[in-house]
Amino acid sequence: MNFDSSLNCTIVTFLTFMGFHAYAGSADGGGESLFCKYIENEDFFQDIKTSILTSERCVNNLSGGECDMSVGVRWEESVKINMLFGPESYMQKETTKKVVSGIVSDLSERVEFKIELMQGQAGNFVIMYADLYVQRLVREFDLFHPIEDFNKLVESGEVCLGRAYINDDENIFWGVVFIPNGFVGDDLQACVAEEVFNLLGLTGDPEGYASFFDKWPIEKDNEGVYRLSEAHLAMIQLFYDLKRNGEFAELELKREATRLCQNDEEAKNYLEDGESLR
Repeated sequence: MNFDSSLNCTIVTFLTFMGFHAYAGSADGGGESLFCKYIENEDFFQDIKTSILTSERCVNNLSGGECDMSVGVRWEESVKINMLFGPESYMQKETTKKVVSGIVSDLSERVEFKIELMQGQAGNFVIMYADLYVQRLVREFDLFHPIEDFNKLVESGEVCLGRAYINDDENIFWGVVFIPNGFVGDDLQACVAEEVFNLLGLTGDPEGYASFFDKWPIEKDNEGVYRLSEAHLAMIQLFYDLKRNGEFAELELKREATRLCQNDEEAKNYLEDGESLR
C-alpha cells in the first residue's frame, strides 16, 4: 500500500525497548464485569486519562496545526489485522498468531467495534516481522512510511514499535507493528501484545513510569501465551464506550465505569446504595 507524503495525517509512534518488558503471572479470565473492582482505584482512572491525553501524536503532527488534546484518537471502522512474515519465520508467526488470536477473542466480548485476524485477506493493521523476506517486500511496495524510519529500525534490531496513521477526522485508519528480526519467546509475545494495545489508542505512559506496562503488566495465561490483563480490557472498553466528544475527565471516566458496573446483573453487589457517581 502506498502512502502519499502529502496526505494530511498524524503519525503516532510508540517505542518498546528490549529489557523494559514487565511480566506477570497467569491471567484469571472470567466473564463478569471488569469495572466494579476498579471503581475505587484512583490510579486506574488517572492512568487512562494520562494515556489518552499524552500520546506522541502532537509531536508528529504533519498537518502543522495544533493538536486538540481533549480528543482521544481511536478506530472508527473495523480493525482487520494481517501478519507479514517470511517463510523462514514460521515459528515466530505461529507464536504471534496465538497472542493476537487471544487478544481478538478477549476484545470481541468487550467492545462494539469489530476486530478480527484476517486469513489471507487485506487489512488495515499489519504486524510485520522484519526478516529478510519482509524487508524486501516493505521496500518494494512502500509498506512503512517513511521508509527511512523502517531502515533505521532494521539497523537497530532492538526496537519493537507500533505506528498509527491518523486522518483529518482524528481517526486511526492504518496501523503497523514492527517486530525486529530475531525477536523470539517472551520478547516477541510482549512486543505484539503491548503494541496492539497501544495502537487501539491508549498510548501515553503513567506518571513516573518509563512504560505503561511497567505499571500495568501484560499477563500470561495457563498455556504461557501473553494476554491483555483485565485492567487493559477494562481500559479499552471504557475508552471506546465514552462518547466521541467526551472530555475524558476522571469524573466522566468514573461515571461511565459505574454505569457499566451497574448494568452487569452479576456484579451489582460491588456497589452499595448511593455509591454511584451518576
